[in-house]
Amino acid sequence: MKKMMMVCALAVAAVVVADGDVDALKAALEKVSDAETQFRIGVCYAEGKGLVKDEKEAARWYRKAADQGHAEARHLLANCYCRGTGVARDYAEAQRLWRIGAAKGYARSIHNVGTCYMDGLGVEKDYAEALKWYRQAAEMGFASSQVNMGAFYLNGYGVEKDEAEALKWYRKAAANGMDKVPEVADAIRKLEKRD
Repeated sequence: MKKMMMVCALAVAAVVVADGDVDALKAALEKVSDAETQFRIGVCYAEGKGLVKDEKEAARWYRKAADQGHAEARHLLANCYCRGTGVARDYAEAQRLWRIGAAKGYARSIHNVGTCYMDGLGVEKDYAEALKWYRQAAEMGFASSQVNMGAFYLNGYGVEKDEAEALKWYRKAAANGMDKVPEVADAIRKLEKRD
């Protein structure tokens, strides 16, 4: 049903665009109430696919979907606040939105809460706290967090240095598609030589 609604909304939009009536397009889009479709409209605005690229409109549509509980929309809205794209930069709001996603088990948001602690974005820099969040996302199989776990153990950020543990996390990241990332491949190669 949701996919059908999205297809219908986009079909109406395509007809309106073909006629060149931008105001009618915007009016048609405003009638969309489905969170997934609102999220997709936000993506279209963010990427300039089918709609003129507009970061403010992207953030507005992400907000509509996020307010209905759409996890990825909430995550991308938090990214907007973190970067100041389409909205005023507000690390506290980004953190709040990511924490909602984290509480619901959304790995990308969990990872980003860790990054806030690692980089001191809206919170005091705290490697031990960052490690806690990264570990949670890494154990869920989130490859970027697995890379960070490897780096934390390799460099002793918030934890005692442990090359065997670092190698374990880098290997997990590689198995999750990060094998072509130079940082991961180089770390594995260096750590295996020491092993």
